[in-house]
Amino acid sequence: PEGHFAFERRPGQRVLFFGCSMSPELAFGKRTLSTKAEIEAYADHIRMQGYNLVRPHFLDHALTSGATQDLEFNADVLVRFDYFVKCLKDRGIYLYLDAMTSWKGYTKAPAWTEEANAVHLKERMYVDPAAREHWEAGVRKLLTHLNPYTNTRLLDDPIVAVLLFFNEQEINGWSHIPPLLEQSWRDYLRKKYSTMGALKAA
Repeated sequence: PEGHFAFERRPGQRVLFFGCSMSPELAFGKRTLSTKAEIEAYADHIRMQGYNLVRPHFLDHALTSGATQDLEFNADVLVRFDYFVKCLKDRGIYLYLDAMTSWKGYTKAPAWTEEANAVHLKERMYVDPAAREHWEAGVRKLLTHLNPYTNTRLLDDPIVAVLLFFNEQEINGWSHIPPLLEQSWRDYLRKKYSTMGALKAA
């Protein structure tokens, strides 16, 4: 199986990925996959369907389930996720890893609640140093954690083919510009141009 993860030493070789997403929150946070045998069977089914890339989506929700403080990882979820990574690796399946997915990040706010929504981490990343520090701390904890089943950190593991820094962390026009960003943009323009006349002239 290790041969599957040698592509980084052959940069000229083309690799085709066929990927799927899964929910760690459902699989591990809600204990759908409770035993090693169940996790192994799940990995077998992923492989049998021809997938060679898996994206654990909203991993941060699963890892912080039941947290009593920010950046606290659920030990039970983490150990089963570690074993899942080991099972994927044994089967030559890569990871498309979301370093952070949720607007609540790795805070203690319960997932899918108003408290979680109120964290507003995605837009705060643009203007709030504390938000960026939280992102860095959470991502560093995830990537430098030593998986006891592979004896490797995700940071060093060639199983990670793709690392998404932050899912959908962009300014979009789906409904409105977030007020936090709109006010910051107006403050910037006011400081740079002083008047509407100066702005129009520029």
